[in-house]
Amino acid sequence: MEVKKFDSPKVGKFKIYWDLYINDITDATDFKEIHLKMFECLCDHLVRYDQLQEQIVEEGFTYSNEGRHGSQLKTHPCVSQQKDCMVLIRGSLKDLGLVVKKSGDGRIQEEEETWL
Repeated sequence: MEVKKFDSPKVGKFKIYWDLYINDITDATDFKEIHLKMFECLCDHLVRYDQLQEQIVEEGFTYSNEGRHGSQLKTHPCVSQQKDCMVLIRGSLKDLGLVVKKSGDGRIQEEEETWL
């Protein structure tokens, strides 16, 4: 049986995530090459999450705004974008069968691998 090597289509942080998880994706029993596109989207979401985190660290979690009601402290817009990004990451992980879940007694169990 020939083992295919799937190189990262991009560089930088994307390649780091790709190299970290590609074996988990390709070693799945019902792996198809279409799953690589889903995995590429997951890596893009992870990179975007990191970019948002860096921006929050650099600019702060909140900012002040002067309005007609005086000075107001508001949450940085990147915080809500990061939350939305985490939803996309979680969904992508679940689609690829890479999510672990907690049982009722608090122990972590692997979810069944189900592909779309």
